[in-house]
Amino acid sequence: MSKVDCAIIMDCTASMSSCIDICKEKTKSIIDDVRENYNDASIRYAFVGYRDFDTTNSVLDFTEDISVFKNHLSGVQALGGGDTCEDVLGGLELVKNLSWSNKTRLLMHFADAPGHGKLYSSGSLDQYPDIDADGSIGKGYMEWLVQNNIKYTFCKINNSTDGMVLKFKESYDAISSDFKITSIEVDVGISIQPHMSLRTMYRSAVTSSHSTHEFSEKRPTAELYSFAPTQQSYSQAMSSQIQQAIFESNQRKTG
Repeated sequence: MSKVDCAIIMDCTASMSSCIDICKEKTKSIIDDVRENYNDASIRYAFVGYRDFDTTNSVLDFTEDISVFKNHLSGVQALGGGDTCEDVLGGLELVKNLSWSNKTRLLMHFADAPGHGKLYSSGSLDQYPDIDADGSIGKGYMEWLVQNNIKYTFCKINNSTDGMVLKFKESYDAISSDFKITSIEVDVGISIQPHMSLRTMYRSAVTSSHSTHEFSEKRPTAELYSFAPTQQSYSQAMSSQIQQAIFESNQRKTG
């Protein structure tokens, strides 16, 4: 039996209000698809919804009980966030405190804003610009993820997170090549460039690729797991990474 730990970390501040309900519903649908198509896989899910210093976070530790996970997800709301930047580092600390146990481990991070600190904010409005001035805290979290065999996929909703992701990627890359970046489309027309929505970018990417939204019993293709940033839908980004984790867990058993 494949055994996988899959944690979802998500910005749950007010700026995510147009995305969060879609992300929640699609997450539930993907979990159902995984259970139907990979019924011999044992997957534990956890959720970390971080916000900012003015609002409490939403955390569910790993559970195999899908109903418990879905019920928690249903109650998550987009709240708080006084400036553009959010408490990303605090969210990663919550991830660190989860009860990771299965050998195959996956972390999916969805966000539309960078973390506090000049190093990460890239000029965004930030009431706490001096946080992690030398980058040692963020670097420490990336090193911890690698040391604990946690594959990190950052799903960017817009370009405001690029500076932060670059810093995280540099630290992660120093010891592993499993950091993946995906630009996601969530069907809400969020603009990331003038006159170009994520939906438009996604449709353009799909036209020139052979990737699919559907689950497949075949081995995942290299296109879905390309190291370079790509445009994928939320469903495609999450489902493809879970498929890859299941595949790797099977490889561990047969290897």
